[in-house]
Amino acid sequence: MFSFIKRLKMPHVFVLLTTVVFACSILTYIVPSGKFERETKKVGTTTRTVVVPNTYQEIPKHYSVEGLILGDEEEGKASPVSLFGFLSSIPKGMNEAANIIFFIFIIGGVFGILQRTGTIMALIQKLLDIFAQRSILLIIVLMVTLGIGASTLGMGEEFLPLIPLFLIVSKKLGYDRVFGVGMVWIAAEIGFAAATTNPFTVQIAQG
Repeated sequence: MFSFIKRLKMPHVFVLLTTVVFACSILTYIVPSGKFERETKKVGTTTRTVVVPNTYQEIPKHYSVEGLILGDEEEGKASPVSLFGFLSSIPKGMNEAANIIFFIFIIGGVFGILQRTGTIMALIQKLLDIFAQRSILLIIVLMVTLGIGASTLGMGEEFLPLIPLFLIVSKKLGYDRVFGVGMVWIAAEIGFAAATTNPFTVQIAQG
């Protein structure tokens, strides 16, 4: 049994993403649809549309052959995701997240250039030499630094290009790749949750 598990390979990331999108599309036919009433409120100089409590009501779904393939809307009813909607969801998502995608491409290219010059490896080696007998302290310093960035500036996906760097650090310290990813992800999530001046949570909550 264990040999069979070892032979299993993780599917390609595009296969996983497509599977998730497809599953979510199917769920639009199963999960009940509903909506809340909304009202516009003015807080200081900011005008905002907010949900009215206790106004949730279910909406019947609109099913049709045309809706299944191309998408068909009917007033007062919810329209499940069509085949065309499923196929176009990925390019639409890439278009809406274009700024993040290009940011990662550019930062990844910068890291690639720095790695070719040996700068990154020299920096990592310098850090490892400084914390040679205190590897735990190095991990704490790195994670606290990321946590501060997430807590103050709301940084999250901005840390994605740093993952290859942390994978190298993790390997040099004798840990696996999961630990390297965990250093980035856990630090970012804790920092984001314990926000101090995070504009995406604290500032919005304060109006």
